[in-house]
Amino acid sequence: MKGESIEAHHPVAVNRIDPATPPQAVATTAMLVIAVLYFGRDVFVPIAVAILLSFVLTPLVKLLRRVHVPRVPAVILVVGLAFAVIFAVGGVVGRQVIQLADELPYYQTTLRAKIASIRSTTGGDGTFRRALDVLRDLGSQLGGGPRGPETSTPSVAPARAAPVPVPVEIHQPAPDALQIVASVIGPVLAPLATTAIVIVFVIFLMVQREDLRDRVIYLLGSDDLHRTTEALDDAGQRLSRFFLLQTAVNLGFGIAIGIGLSVIGVPSAALWGILAGVLRFVPYVGAFIGGALPLALAAAVDPGWSMVFWTLALFLTVEPLVGHVLEPWLYGQSTGLSPIAIIAAAIFWTWLWGPVGLLLSTPLTMCAVVLGRHVERMRFLFVMLGDEPAMSPEATFYQRLLAHDVVELSEQAERAISERSRAAGFDAVVMPALAMARLDAARGIFDGASIAAFGAVLREVLDELEDDADTSARVGAPPQVLCVRARGPLDALAAELLVRCLRADGITASSEPGKAEHPAVVCVVSLGGDVPQIVLRRLRRRYAEAVFIGCLWSKPDASSAARDDITLTTSLEQAVALCRERSLPGPVAAGD
Repeated sequence: MKGESIEAHHPVAVNRIDPATPPQAVATTAMLVIAVLYFGRDVFVPIAVAILLSFVLTPLVKLLRRVHVPRVPAVILVVGLAFAVIFAVGGVVGRQVIQLADELPYYQTTLRAKIASIRSTTGGDGTFRRALDVLRDLGSQLGGGPRGPETSTPSVAPARAAPVPVPVEIHQPAPDALQIVASVIGPVLAPLATTAIVIVFVIFLMVQREDLRDRVIYLLGSDDLHRTTEALDDAGQRLSRFFLLQTAVNLGFGIAIGIGLSVIGVPSAALWGILAGVLRFVPYVGAFIGGALPLALAAAVDPGWSMVFWTLALFLTVEPLVGHVLEPWLYGQSTGLSPIAIIAAAIFWTWLWGPVGLLLSTPLTMCAVVLGRHVERMRFLFVMLGDEPAMSPEATFYQRLLAHDVVELSEQAERAISERSRAAGFDAVVMPALAMARLDAARGIFDGASIAAFGAVLREVLDELEDDADTSARVGAPPQVLCVRARGPLDALAAELLVRCLRADGITASSEPGKAEHPAVVCVVSLGGDVPQIVLRRLRRRYAEAVFIGCLWSKPDASSAARDDITLTTSLEQAVALCRERSLPGPVAAGD
């Protein structure tokens, strides 16, 4: 069999693992990288924040450069403006937190009244007290403590009284002036130092942008400068655009929430708006976390429940509008990451770097996916974390056939034929899967029983498709087209596919020679690139007046292409068109 011709004419996209890289080396490298990131988080967190900020601020620097502002002043101006805004927002948050802390004692009465109302609604204090007594009794029994009166045993008086412990007091020496200064300044210096490192890194990253790009190009692939430069520019533009738009969207979300909470009357509305905008960087759950605190505060402030309902309605209205209308319109529905990758990345980066890692999880994972898209050695990151399918549709269909997953097969086949004709859908998905099975059979992977089971699953899927289809072929009419196999059982399955496509097109067809005594067309179906001469000779002796068509899946070989006694096609769709033309009655075909 000519397996090479099948793969050359109909390539199948299946990602394979490079055998040159041992799995032990990959695992060791991954563990080493994780360990370095974990123990060096004090250094890598500022660098990661600086890199992401440089992606956000680079478009603004380019805008200033277009109006002939020198690079260094443009970078300093943009970075200074950005951090001035950040510090201003931090000052607003600090004032709002202090104000909220001062007002919390005034909400204590309202909270007590609502708790009492909830208790009376759920059965009063007796229910909670009885449940608490049961739990306390169970805990004392499990811990070996004193039991209830019904299970207590008579106490035995000790032989002698236990000694009375002597209280001991430990006095620390009074701190000196240096210790007092260190205790006050120490907690403040760490954030200030991290902020200073971030500012310095952002400035140098943006000033030395071209130099850093040249060094990365040299490391990744100096032999192909065009391809490497194009990949880096594409990655930088995509990431910059996405991060800038995401920042703008979350900023708008926070402003909308802050204004809405202010109108509703929730205290510290600016604080909750800023918090909602920042937490929205956290995938999936950030908006819910940002809405939980203002909901709790609304319950504490309002003696009734109207403020809680209005706050809940605000979040339930703004979040879907931003997430399902504004974001898809601005930068598409998908971030390029699969949902499970986003969740796994959030867990991983939170464990690695804490809350900062949670906020940076999606941007950092996007950087890894873009790197895997363009760097061949890192392609496993794109396969594992990206939202594009790891295998082509035909390879997925073949895998489901091997797994005998009829439900998935039916759904995939329905999607294929819903987007195009039945024959074109089978050409796109089913026929390539049969070609892959033919290659595996040529290597000796399949035996007769395996091929029979394979065929039974495929026929079951095709029967389910026909149950819902409108087959316009006349039931009980003599077949106009006879579809026969060229060689083995896999060619027979391909012939059955052609029969079902013809019936769906209104042409009576059969793959059983005994049911077609005088067919107008005889179609020989082959997954290879030729029609065996012995098969064609035998069919011509039996059906001398029929028109012969060869339906080949791979490119016809030289000997088949040179023959003029049979018309060759390379797809089911072409074969259906030829059968429709040749099987019509003579006068109709002439006038058509």
